Amino acid sequence: MLRDGEIRHQRWLGFIDEDNARLLPEAHPVLLNIARYRNEDVSVSWVDLPSGHFVQGCLVEAGVYAVTRGKVQVKLVTKVK
Repeated sequence: MLRDGEIRHQRWLGFIDEDNARLLPEAHPVLLNIARYRNEDVSVSWVDLPSGHFVQGCLVEAGVYAVTRGKVQVKLVTKVK
């Protein structure tokens, strides 16, 4: 989801560390609207996202990444109105 609320389907590029995402000059922050993700760092289990929460995404020309903090933990954010 873009800042203006537009929803787009993009090519999935995988995961990128928060520090590396900030180094990409053409990157734009987006919200990834997903229901759950798999956290294999702690255990092989699914983590459900609470209502109103999103995964921080990084949109580049080739597609979109999910932004991580640390090893595999995705960065969760809420939508600011």
